[in-house]
Amino acid sequence: MGKNIFDLTADFIRSKNNCACGKPKHSAVSDCLKFLTLCTVLCILPVGLFAAQMPEWVHNKNAVYPETQYLSQLGISNDKEKSKTEAIAAISRYLKTSVESNLSTTFTSNDKKENISVVDETKISSDIELFGVQFTEPYYFKKQKKWYCIAFINRAQAWAQYQPVIEQEKTKFYSFFNKTTENPNLLEKVNDYKNAYIAGRELLKTLSFGRILNPVAEQNYKNDRENIALIPQLLSSVIRESSLYLDISQDYENIIKNAVSSQLAEYGFPIVNQKSLALYTVKVTVDTDAAYSDEIYSIYPKLSVNIIWQDTKSMFEYSCSKEKVAAYNESRVLKNGFSQLAEDINQNLKTKLNESFGF
Repeated sequence: MGKNIFDLTADFIRSKNNCACGKPKHSAVSDCLKFLTLCTVLCILPVGLFAAQMPEWVHNKNAVYPETQYLSQLGISNDKEKSKTEAIAAISRYLKTSVESNLSTTFTSNDKKENISVVDETKISSDIELFGVQFTEPYYFKKQKKWYCIAFINRAQAWAQYQPVIEQEKTKFYSFFNKTTENPNLLEKVNDYKNAYIAGRELLKTLSFGRILNPVAEQNYKNDRENIALIPQLLSSVIRESSLYLDISQDYENIIKNAVSSQLAEYGFPIVNQKSLALYTVKVTVDTDAAYSDEIYSIYPKLSVNIIWQDTKSMFEYSCSKEKVAAYNESRVLKNGFSQLAEDINQNLKTKLNESFGF
């Protein structure tokens, strides 16, 4: 029966270290024990120390990279390096989806969702690169024959790098928002409010991104969010306070007056009967280019509407014209022609107002 390593070791030491009497020296016994201990340890170590152990983040990434401190995503691939690419792509997709969801909730007006432009995924990916994204050493999951990798971003560090972008957009926003308080021409404020709202949308995009990076720090911009949300109300207030007086050059049975005043009132403008009580004059010019020949009356009806500030500055313009209207009866011609103008007013004036005074 063959000897094992321990028996062979003992024989070797006895042959080299026995005294003349045949008994082992004390030091030889000690060396033997040490050698046996070393052999035992070496037999055990490959099982415990050198075996590849599965990192905890493979099955529980939040235990290693808690959400309060890190933004992290898992990447899985057949290729080791591609697992890193998949991990950072997962972060980009997460941010894009989260920002768009945030914006769709934020941008509401009159209980109607506004159209939200798709967040630029390329820009998000480039922003991520600025935040010093880090990776775990990819781990090969032998059972699944896949490489696993975590891409992670330190939230506090990312916020410190991204906050200057937020501050830049905030400055742009208030350059328009604060300007509105300085102008006595109310309708002129509309452009400032519109510009402020456009700048505010960009600020909200950066805040939505920042909220994902560091939701606690982003709360410091709560007042700015509220100011942006106020703009539609402030703009409506401007319209409600801009009283109008109608000055119509000619009409027939109040057809033009009724059409113009009803559309302006429906949009929110108050209509007054005295010019002295109005902030603006609505100059309505009607031209018929009337003609009479061979007992036939004819007109080429056209109209223009101007909202004027202090009789000098035009704040709004709208015009329309119709084809020739002819008949043997002058009243019928005028009624028909003016009715066509009124129909155009009812269909298009409010749309034109919204282009000038809406978002």
